[in-house]
Amino acid sequence: MARELGCEGIWWDTVCLPEDKRARIEAINRMQDNYTHATATLVHDRYLSCLRWTDAASACFAVAMSTWLTRGWTALELQQSPKDGVYVQFEDDDGNPVLKNLEGDILLRLGQPSHRHHQIASALIRKLRAPTRDMAIISGLFVGVKNPASMTQEEIYQEVLRTIQGRARHGTVSVSNLFHGTTTMIKGGFGWCPPDLFRMPVGDGHSELHVQDNGDLLGRWQMRCLLRHARCVRVPEGTHPLIRSKLYVAMSEPRRHVLLLEGLAQLERALVVRVRTTRAEIAAGTYAKDEALQCEYVGIVHYEPSAITEPEYHLSVFCRIADPKDLPDLPPTNMACVVGTFKGAGGGPKGTGPLGCVCWQANIYRFTPGV
Repeated sequence: MARELGCEGIWWDTVCLPEDKRARIEAINRMQDNYTHATATLVHDRYLSCLRWTDAASACFAVAMSTWLTRGWTALELQQSPKDGVYVQFEDDDGNPVLKNLEGDILLRLGQPSHRHHQIASALIRKLRAPTRDMAIISGLFVGVKNPASMTQEEIYQEVLRTIQGRARHGTVSVSNLFHGTTTMIKGGFGWCPPDLFRMPVGDGHSELHVQDNGDLLGRWQMRCLLRHARCVRVPEGTHPLIRSKLYVAMSEPRRHVLLLEGLAQLERALVVRVRTTRAEIAAGTYAKDEALQCEYVGIVHYEPSAITEPEYHLSVFCRIADPKDLPDLPPTNMACVVGTFKGAGGGPKGTGPLGCVCWQANIYRFTPGV
């Protein structure tokens, strides 16, 4: 079928996604590009592929009612694929596969007479293929946002997040939602969130974070010192050029940034944030108790800890990822530049001594045994 549509290669989610965890994450983050740049998108639905093609109206109604149209990933495929490049497989009178173009053969065309159900089904499918702001309006109406049509796209999605948070007993954003590699919202906070929620990776339901009304994100992370772990990170392929440049700046200033990880067992990727807490607050250790470590979202990196051979101990840190406009603008002399702990600072050669605290220092590490 790919050859019939003039294609030399094929991407099929079920069989093409790699099993390696890190490669799988990278592939999922780039999946929408596969559809955006595809010559054709072929819909092979178990129900539709066994349905005999009779006429456009019946086929359009079947597509609108199919499970393919109601799944999140496939809805994204439909929205991202070229307008004239979506084909649906049906059966002909002899039971052989037959491909029909969604736009040219199935949807109702302007001025074409048809039944009411063909008009409704075509309008529904076209609405899902509409520009991004229409998708935002649909999302807002779905969760109960009032008057979304009068808002900008970012305002709609921000209100969607607030609405969901208000209904939830626990955090409504998963840590994995933040590993998107694209630009973030620039108005009204939410500096960690893509301007289009459909570009946010699907969450795994673990390590939930709390969205505040102003867009701040509160939650607990495992923290690593970027100065010590800079050789363990690399910028993923497909990262937006603006975010890529910000990450390179962060890696050139490792004393002002840290790595946040989902947990001790999840070490393949990390979030780079700029620390906006003062060195006095770092020294007091308040961020490890009741007060949050103030952070500014930068971007995501692949993390390969195998380059660090010494045994380490790291705190689980309570962080606030906030809008930079709401964070203190600290001069370099007062910036908390290194945060982290590791084992063996004051002990024997095998690192069996007391824990050492790596606190901020202009040029070198300062080891404080027992802190």
